[in-house]
Amino acid sequence: MIEHTYSFRAYNSTWWVYVKIFAEYVDCNSVDLNSKTIKIVDGLWMKFAEKPMKKGELFYDGDLPYLKKGLEIVQKQIINSSIYENTLIIIHSLEIIPCDFQEEGLIAVMIEWAAKAFNFEPPKINVVFQKQNNRYVFDFSDSEK
Repeated sequence: MIEHTYSFRAYNSTWWVYVKIFAEYVDCNSVDLNSKTIKIVDGLWMKFAEKPMKKGELFYDGDLPYLKKGLEIVQKQIINSSIYENTLIIIHSLEIIPCDFQEEGLIAVMIEWAAKAFNFEPPKINVVFQKQNNRYVFDFSDSEK
């Protein structure tokens, strides 16, 4: 199990983004894939664990598109670095501060978790705080090259 925290706070803001993930990766051939398994690309899948790691925690299916987007951005690095021909990423826990939460934080935490898990340099994620909109703007364009 690999733990990673993504946290970002602009110097001129009291608002920050904080997401902690606990996940693992396994050989797809060693587990049963089911209807809740999401294909990222050939050779790479993801899913929530059958049961969350922490008592009382619930998984929210609305988070999956953002987690998937993070894996799509670094899919080549994962496939090139994984010891498995077919890799399944299983998410066991997501800790989010709900009052300051932005879904883009899930993309960022997934990118950085994958870099840690598969031992590659994470791509740069550009983030700026727009005071007039009271939110962060994430720019993943450097990551998608």
